[in-house]
Amino acid sequence: MNATGRAASAPNEDPGLREGFGLLETSGLTVRFGAVIANQDIDLRVEPGSFVGLIGPNGAGKTTFVDALTGFVPTSSGSVVFDGKPIDDLPAHKRAQSGLVRTFQQLELFEDLTVWHNLLVAGEKPGWRALLSDLIQPGRRSAGVPDAEWALSAVGLDGLRDALPNELSHGQRKLVGVARALAARPKLLLLDEPAAGLDTAETRALGGQLSTLTDHGISVLMIEHDMNLVLSLCDHIHVLDFGQKIASGTPDEIRSNPVVVSAYLGQSASSTEATP
Repeated sequence: MNATGRAASAPNEDPGLREGFGLLETSGLTVRFGAVIANQDIDLRVEPGSFVGLIGPNGAGKTTFVDALTGFVPTSSGSVVFDGKPIDDLPAHKRAQSGLVRTFQQLELFEDLTVWHNLLVAGEKPGWRALLSDLIQPGRRSAGVPDAEWALSAVGLDGLRDALPNELSHGQRKLVGVARALAARPKLLLLDEPAAGLDTAETRALGGQLSTLTDHGISVLMIEHDMNLVLSLCDHIHVLDFGQKIASGTPDEIRSNPVVVSAYLGQSASSTEATP
């Protein structure tokens, strides 16, 4: 998976992005909660067009790291550069508007809205111009319609646009959450445990849909505990333990890294294999 395979209709093609510069780069990122250090001096880079994994045991600081990237918790020190620009001083909504979009572990869909309208809400651009347009043309075609249509297609849910969330399987609900994030047209999508609660078949289906995202010009940073999913999808993997990065490398390098095996996998390296 790489940028060369992007579809012609990719939403975030950026020919001006200089080769050799990461789409996302953190340097010395540290997050403290009182005396507790949740993240310590984390350097991490996500290349344009890549699918990157972030793994580690429970309590390793993975979600806190994503919270810091997206502006939901303040950093104590270090820096975050996104798309060539420092974003440390930007609030969460400004970071999202710049193309840094995330999902959450707890999937909160609007249960009384169809799948389609859940996506339209996410794709609608806030601001006084949109409000004025609604007042002048209350029946206007939403500006988010093309984004919602593309997002539904990207996750394979075209046939469920009129369904309510309670009519969907857990796996389909997860895909709606991904589609809702995609409707915001991200440059980098941060996935926080997208396979949590899914059975094997649902995880395989989810993986099949997620594997196409880089073809649409979207880079991905994914937190996930399902190692088969991580090893089969990711180009590069970073490993956290006790708030620090302890390893970084390709899936093959991570699979056989004794430090990772000891800290996270809890089994011999030879017994951990990706599912085809």
